Amino acid sequence: MKNGLRLIAGWAASMIRTARVRRSLVAVLAAVLLLRSHVVRELVAAEFLFALAFVVVLAAAGAAYLIGSVGLSWLEQPRRNLEKSHALLNEGRMES
Repeated sequence: MKNGLRLIAGWAASMIRTARVRRSLVAVLAAVLLLRSHVVRELVAAEFLFALAFVVVLAAAGAAYLIGSVGLSWLEQPRRNLEKSHALLNEGRMES
């Protein structure tokens, strides 16, 4: 096993010493690193866009809930003008 590893290490060392292989090895390593970096960058961008869409939907739902709850509380409150007009109508009916 150790002899096989020594042979592979010697072969790799001799390949790295030659300029042509060194350039291609550097090119392959650069391509792999750039691909990984691009994928990571794309994933981060996708996560950011997903979070932004989530915030927009959450804000729209929150605004709709607040508008709805304010509208309901406004509708449930008695109106002063209506109370006065009903009182006046009821007084007029009782007198006649």
